[in-house]
Amino acid sequence: MSELQPSLRIAIDLTPLRPGGENGGAKVLVLTLLKQFQELAPHHYFLLLTAPWNYLELAQYETNRMERLLVPDLIYIPKKKKLGLFSRLLEKIFNKINFNNFIGSSSLLKKNKINLLFCPFSAPTYADKDIPLVAIVYDLQHLDYQFFFTAQEQQHRTKFIVDLLNKCQKIICISDFTRQSFIKHFKTPPDKLAVVPISIHERLVELNESTVIEHLSSIGLAGRKYAFYPANYWPHKNHRILLTAYGIYKKQFPNSFLDLVFTGALEHEENDLKEAVDLMGLRENILFLGFLNQEVLTAVWQGCQCLIFPSLYEGFGIPTLEAMKFGKPVLSSNAASLPEVGGDAVIYFDPRKPDEIASCLAKISDNQLLVKQLVKKGFQRLELFDGKEMAYQYLSIFEREALNQNTLVKTIISGIYDDGWSAPEFHISIEPGLSGRTLEILFETPEFYPTSKATIKLRTKQRKASYNCLRGESQKVIWPLLPTGEVVTVQISPSFQPSQLNLNSDQRRLGLMVRHCRLNLVDGSSSSILALESVV
Repeated sequence: MSELQPSLRIAIDLTPLRPGGENGGAKVLVLTLLKQFQELAPHHYFLLLTAPWNYLELAQYETNRMERLLVPDLIYIPKKKKLGLFSRLLEKIFNKINFNNFIGSSSLLKKNKINLLFCPFSAPTYADKDIPLVAIVYDLQHLDYQFFFTAQEQQHRTKFIVDLLNKCQKIICISDFTRQSFIKHFKTPPDKLAVVPISIHERLVELNESTVIEHLSSIGLAGRKYAFYPANYWPHKNHRILLTAYGIYKKQFPNSFLDLVFTGALEHEENDLKEAVDLMGLRENILFLGFLNQEVLTAVWQGCQCLIFPSLYEGFGIPTLEAMKFGKPVLSSNAASLPEVGGDAVIYFDPRKPDEIASCLAKISDNQLLVKQLVKKGFQRLELFDGKEMAYQYLSIFEREALNQNTLVKTIISGIYDDGWSAPEFHISIEPGLSGRTLEILFETPEFYPTSKATIKLRTKQRKASYNCLRGESQKVIWPLLPTGEVVTVQISPSFQPSQLNLNSDQRRLGLMVRHCRLNLVDGSSSSILALESVV
C-alpha cells in the first residue's frame, strides 16, 4: 500500500486501561480504535503509553508504526471493597493510579517528538502546553445525575473537567447528549467539542450454530430463553430496579420461561445482587455470568430473546447497537443518551418504574409481530453507525488539531498518498508570508468514479467554498491565502474503496487524484507542497 506523506507522531495514553472488564465499554472502544488506526492510518506513527498492568496485554497491537512505551514508576492500587458511588470513568483513573509518580510529561512527549496527545480515558496526565491534546469525555454524570454523588465528589470531578477544558484543544463527546451537557454546565464553546458516536458492534462476528450451542452449554444457558443485560454493576446501571421489575413480571406470568442474564465485572457488587436474588427466591431464573471473552459474549447475544437496558444514565449505550446487530429487539430506558442511539427502533420505559419495565417484558414475550418490527427497524437504525467512519472522524480531528497548532510553522500537507490519491479529507497548513499568494490544487476524477461528479469543499476558520469535478475530467482550484497563514481543510465526497468496486484489491478509502498542489508567490514563482518534507 502507498504511504501518506507526511505523517504525525501521536501519543495515546493507555495507562488507565485495566485488565478484564473494569473499564467497561470505554476499553472496548479504545482497543477497537487501535485496530482501526492501524488499518486506516499507516501514514501516522502511534506511541502507546502503557502501564505495568497492561503492557503485555497491549503487545498484540504493536507494529512498526504503533509501538508501546512502558511508563515507569506507576503504582497499582488494588480495588477497595467499598468504593462509594463514583462515576465509572474517574473512578478507574483516580483509584487505580498514583499520578504523583509520573515522569515529567514534557520530557516524555518531546523526547519522542510527539505532535499530538490523545487521552481516550480523559485524564490529561501528560499534557504539554506546546503539544495539542485531544481527549474523550464519556459523560458528566456527576452533574447530570447528582443523586449518586456527595458534594465533595461533585466538586472533585468538576475540578477535573475544568482542568481538562483548559488543557484540551478538542474534547470528543460520544453523543450529542454529552456535548449538550458540556454546553449547559460549563458554557463550553461548541467548536471545542466534537461528537463521534461509538460504533464498535462490528467487532462481534456471528458464530455458527454449533459453536453457539457449545458456548451456551458451558455456561448453563443451552435451551433457555432469557432477556440479557450486559453491564458492570455500577449503581447507575440500575440492576436492583430491574430485579424488582422481573419479580413483578414473574408474579404476573409464573409459567413464563423467560429468564434474566447478567454479565459484567465488579465481584463485590455482583455478590450483593446475588443476595437480593436469593431473598426474592429467583436464583433459578437469574444468572450472573461475570466478565466474558468476546466469543462467549457473542454466543450469549445470539442466544438471547431481547436486550433489557434499564440504565438510569448513559453517555451513549453500546448494548443497543450490539443487540440490533444480532437481530434482537431492544427494551430500553428513556434516560439520557439512550433515545439518541436507539431512535424509533426501541421500546422505551421509565427506568424508575418497575411496573413499566415488567410491562415491556410482557409485550415482547407474546407479540412476535412487534418483535419482527423492532428487529427490522433495528437493522435500519444500525446503518447510521459505521466503525470505519468513526475511526476516520477521530483521525481527521487529530490531523486538524495538530496542523492548527502554532508550533507547526512549516507549509505541509497531510492526507495525500504517495501515488497521488487523496484521503476523503486532507489538510494543508500554510505558513505566514506576503500578501497575494495563492494555493493551487489540480484535481482529477477518474472514469471509474462511482458517481457522475465529485464535490470538493475547501474551508478555513474564516472562509469556505465548494467545487464540482465531473467524472473523467479535471478541476483546478485557486485559493487566495492570508498573509497570517492558515490551515485549509479539503473534503471530497463521495469517497470510495477500489476493492468494493471490484477494480482491484486496494482497500483504501479514497477521494480524488491530486495531480499537483502548489504555493504560488507574488513574483510568479511557485513551489510544490506535495514535495515538501514532513515536520516529523
